[in-house]
Amino acid sequence: MSEISCLLCKCSYFNKVETDLDIDVTVYSTAYNSVRSYTSNNEDHISVNVDTSIHNEESSNGEIVHRMYPRDNDTSFSHEYTEIYRYSCEDCGYIMDFSKKKNVENRYQKKKRKQKESEFDWTNFGKKTSK
Repeated sequence: MSEISCLLCKCSYFNKVETDLDIDVTVYSTAYNSVRSYTSNNEDHISVNVDTSIHNEESSNGEIVHRMYPRDNDTSFSHEYTEIYRYSCEDCGYIMDFSKKKNVENRYQKKKRKQKESEFDWTNFGKKTSK
């Protein structure tokens, strides 16, 4: 059972959101030129062929980390950060961020939990058995 509800639609089913974005693109371009000239039998005409090929090599890597740095008393940012926990409403998609981890479940997790709870035999729960 979720301990939070959506601010927009009041739904209590959420999915955990994890942001992992790697971006750093480097492109190495190399141009190769090849020039050939031909002279015809009469020396009035010269043919020149120029071939150019471009070779691109891409490299990408990087990382984005979502952290919150609170302000100190002297209005500068602290060097200690707080992890951000992000949850998305299953009905409307509204994303909420928290500085503390919340206990949430979506409809699929609720269905699995209910199935597991119904597997137990609760008929003799709390009754004393005589030996």
